[in-house]
Amino acid sequence: MSSFLVPSTLFLDFDGTLVESQKTIYHAVCHIFKQEGLQPPLFEEYYLELRHPFIDFYRSRGVKASEAEISKIFDHFMSIHWYDTFADVAPFLQSAHFKDYTIVAISGNSVETIERVFQEHMIRPYFHSIIGRAYDKESAFRQMMSRLNVSPDQVVAIGDWISDVEGAKASGIERSYGILRGRAQTSSIWRAMKQAGARAVVGTLGDVWNYEKGYVCLSR
Repeated sequence: MSSFLVPSTLFLDFDGTLVESQKTIYHAVCHIFKQEGLQPPLFEEYYLELRHPFIDFYRSRGVKASEAEISKIFDHFMSIHWYDTFADVAPFLQSAHFKDYTIVAISGNSVETIERVFQEHMIRPYFHSIIGRAYDKESAFRQMMSRLNVSPDQVVAIGDWISDVEGAKASGIERSYGILRGRAQTSSIWRAMKQAGARAVVGTLGDVWNYEKGYVCLSR
């Protein structure tokens, strides 16, 4: 079968892409601001303004807590909640597995939280690797491509954050998709995703296959 390029690897974000954790994350953000007596950002403001390095966002709004203190708060919030996967996750992973993709989760969340959620939802076997604390997505993408010995044109990346798209673009991955769910489905965030370099902005994981028609991945 002929194809244009031959993607073999799938990089997936975790929060907001695979699991419904946006509300918990935003509550953690609000807690950080409130404990310092500051007005929390609106949800859309947080989504639009947060970029790597993330500490810059907090400093620009007057938060004095250290990165370690902020991470500790996030870890606490993330560790005490149950998270549902989105309804399209299992079918998408099954489809990607059938298409012979190597699937990697790359997230700013901790490996412990990701492992726990994947085990609870019985989707861990689909993933070749889990990379946590990946705040700098460009570096994480480059390192994983090197580890797997794949080139950027063999990778499809999907994330719900603008920094996911920016990191993919900076690392040479052209087929990067933004996915917007729930409260993130606004025209402003959609435009920001496109401006960051997303090939397309989708509402479900399965929508990605509509843009990937004609690409066949290598057998390993």
